[in-house]
Amino acid sequence: MAPNINNQFGIPRDVFKNILRVATLEARDPAKGASPGTVASMINRYHSPSYGSNVNNWLIPGQYAVMEKPDFSRTDPSRAVSYYNSPTGQQELLKTGQALRGATDFRSTSYLNKTGNLFKYQDNLIPAIVGGTRKYLTPKELQSTGAKPDYSENTFFNETKRPAPSKWWETYRDQSAAPTSAPPVQTAIGVNPADVQSKVLAGNLFGGITLENLMKQGLQEELLTGLIQPEEDKTNLFAQLLNQTRPYYS
Repeated sequence: MAPNINNQFGIPRDVFKNILRVATLEARDPAKGASPGTVASMINRYHSPSYGSNVNNWLIPGQYAVMEKPDFSRTDPSRAVSYYNSPTGQQELLKTGQALRGATDFRSTSYLNKTGNLFKYQDNLIPAIVGGTRKYLTPKELQSTGAKPDYSENTFFNETKRPAPSKWWETYRDQSAAPTSAPPVQTAIGVNPADVQSKVLAGNLFGGITLENLMKQGLQEELLTGLIQPEEDKTNLFAQLLNQTRPYYS
């Protein structure tokens, strides 16, 4: 899947970068820059009618405490930008978005466990490693698998009942499907004069009309014009036409 140069999952590149800046501090990942669940939940917000594309309404310190840090603006999201711009990172976000089932909120898994709220709400999506793959499981699903919570990632939920976000993980399954315009193919002309002449006569500079045909058309027009010239001018007509053609063949 080729990365789309204009946006990520329908999000402008500069906005997506700011999302990754926040996610880098909310759930830092040493290899990916930011954990995929946290990034996917923020993409859910962007595509949710309760939040939307005007990120000035929700990508704010009141929603994400890390933005209140004095040095927040100096946070470098380049590792996350690099990973989630790659086909591997994009595919992981698509799968994670589907796994989160539209969840737009999160809390630290460690914090919820310490406060006794991790298993309290049955719609919590708790991260866990199952068979070497990170899953997001309800308390009931987690207990049935016997897996342990993955405390390196947040736990996800919807704090209040909201309309579900659009299924961006389906809409943008193949970002390479975005329309692109290819530059027109141009035929290079060599510096060799003979090469230039052959390409001109072959029509490479005039599409399907060669210079030779243009000259023939010009000659025909000159002849027609000559037929209605005064008698004394016709004697020099052939010499004039021959003289006009010489520069093309000299």
